[in-house]
Amino acid sequence: MEKILNSSKNILLVCPFVSLKGEIYFNRFRYLALNLTKIGYNVTLVTSDFEHFSKSFRGDATTYNEGYEIVLIKETGYNKNVELKRIYSHYNFCKNLDKYLESLQYKPDLIYSAYPLICSNLILGKYKDKN
Repeated sequence: MEKILNSSKNILLVCPFVSLKGEIYFNRFRYLALNLTKIGYNVTLVTSDFEHFSKSFRGDATTYNEGYEIVLIKETGYNKNVELKRIYSHYNFCKNLDKYLESLQYKPDLIYSAYPLICSNLILGKYKDKN
């Protein structure tokens, strides 16, 4: 891992279910973003504009600024963890993640992604193969 990090400058972290600054819980992706930034990496954390724990939409990404870039991918949201709206919401997240990746002006040196979503990892795999 150290060898990979030494050759990487721009790191893309993709996690649809991350908790951001001021939200309940604290997870490893925010921890990674904070610490990688502190040691000199350019980190972009890509997550949903829908906060899954509270079932509410997030405001502007700058609200959550902690020294790394945050990109909020549009999602439709849902009310219950088990319902068809959740599947549709995740579908929209993946579709918009694909558009975001295609619009990137730079190529990340390293991409680290969360599981789940299976679909987002399939999209990232295609992006990695292509680039």
